[in-house]
Amino acid sequence: MRKKILIADDDQSVAECLEILLGLSGYEVFCGLRWTGGGDEGAEGRAGPDSVDMIMPKLSGFDACKIIKNDPVLQKIHVIALTSLPQMGDVEKVYAAGADDYMHKPFDNGRLLEKVKKCLEG
Repeated sequence: MRKKILIADDDQSVAECLEILLGLSGYEVFCGLRWTGGGDEGAEGRAGPDSVDMIMPKLSGFDACKIIKNDPVLQKIHVIALTSLPQMGDVEKVYAAGADDYMHKPFDNGRLLEKVKKCLEG
C-alpha cells in the first residue's frame, strides 16, 4: 500500500511540483490548496507526512499544524513545513506549532524526499 501525503499550499505551481515529485517517488498525493482545516480527502487513518505552507490566505500553516496536532484522529500525521519565512525565530514558531520537520523554500528535492522518508520511518 502506498503511503499518503497531503499538500496544503496556496501556490499552485509549488503544489504541482510537489505532487509530481512525490508521486513519481511512489507516494499517493492529495492536494488541498487553501486548506481550511478539515474534511480533506486524505487525512483519516493515515500516518504519512503533510507538506504545509506556513503562509496561506484563509488558514495559516501554523493554525493548520495546530489543528492537525490537536485532533485525536489526525495527530499521528507527520507535518513537514515548507516555508519562505525570512524572520529570525520563525523556525522556532514552526516547531512550536507542532511541525515534525521544516524546510526553507526554495527546497532541494533530494533533501525533501529524505525528510519525507525519515518521517514515514520514524
